[in-house]
Amino acid sequence: MDVTSPRQPPRCRGFFLRPSPFMGCLMSPKQCFECGARADVDHHVVPKSRGGIKTIPLCDSCHGKAHGRVMSTNALTRDALARKKQRGERIGTVPLGFDLAEDGCTLIENAKEQETIALIRSLRAQGLSLQGIAQTLNNLGIPTKNHRKHWSHSTIQGLVGRLGFSSPLTEHPCKPPQSRS
Repeated sequence: MDVTSPRQPPRCRGFFLRPSPFMGCLMSPKQCFECGARADVDHHVVPKSRGGIKTIPLCDSCHGKAHGRVMSTNALTRDALARKKQRGERIGTVPLGFDLAEDGCTLIENAKEQETIALIRSLRAQGLSLQGIAQTLNNLGIPTKNHRKHWSHSTIQGLVGRLGFSSPLTEHPCKPPQSRS
């Protein structure tokens, strides 16, 4: 055995075991300390804000009970986004046609990307399909917002929906337009 290599913890059923901070016995790193279910988070016994470094594995349900509220990933994300919005911080991605100002919150128009939007609007007005528009942009070498070289029809679909323009072919080809009375 190589003396310089770190000592490996004991193995059981293909995963490493680690000592429990409270019981002095070995437990699975994927097992909730309270109920034995699959652990989703490492809960700090002493809050990090108070210098706590020891954690115990908990499932979402037990973690929520420890904090006195629901702690699902969706709820945590929703709460975090609401706090950012309340502080006036920007949330989400910067849309095509705009750049982020130096204040990190205000959107300013990007002339080059506005031209791309005008081209997409024009191609859509001519009746091109979403795939046809994506193919045209790819052939012209126009980069996406993320500076990628490949446009997809789903990206165009998102833009068309966000910008609120549609094709002149919006009526279903098999059904006659319904008259409004």
